[in-house]
Amino acid sequence: MFQGHPCDNLYPDEYFPHGITNGANWYNVPGGMQDWNYLNTNCFEVTIELGCVKYPKAEELPKYWEKNRQSLLQFIKQVHQGVRGFVLDATDGRGILNATIDIASVDHYVSTYKAGDYWRLLAPGTYKITASARGYNSETKMVKVEENNAAQVNFTLSRKGPKVEEGSTLHVNM
Repeated sequence: MFQGHPCDNLYPDEYFPHGITNGANWYNVPGGMQDWNYLNTNCFEVTIELGCVKYPKAEELPKYWEKNRQSLLQFIKQVHQGVRGFVLDATDGRGILNATIDIASVDHYVSTYKAGDYWRLLAPGTYKITASARGYNSETKMVKVEENNAAQVNFTLSRKGPKVEEGSTLHVNM
């Protein structure tokens, strides 16, 4: 697998550059957990196939570990790639739950958690990122994501005030 030829005896014509393929390009799994988790929970789910034998013998497992240890460790390090930060209320500095983080070039947003924290895996590049929440004014920033680094990008949103049309009078009871 790691040499780019998965299961030569079963699939002699298949080749994966650097031993990696996007699963959707290899075979389709309609309604699979990967799609559901990504769309509904902000989580990526991956399937890692390390060999051609579905259930290898226990004594063969150390061989799989030795052949794939470096690749797996490098894969784990990829969590430090993208943007992370907080979406905070400008009035009291508290985190905003369920604010959305929208990347202009990505057709999927992520939501913040209880403390207003979020995490978004992204490849290196420059992105237009917008944070928004119900009852708040949105904020947009241009962010450069570098290799092997998670850029810290915090947003402070101000609450929307009452709309006043030009030429009208705003009445406030005190």
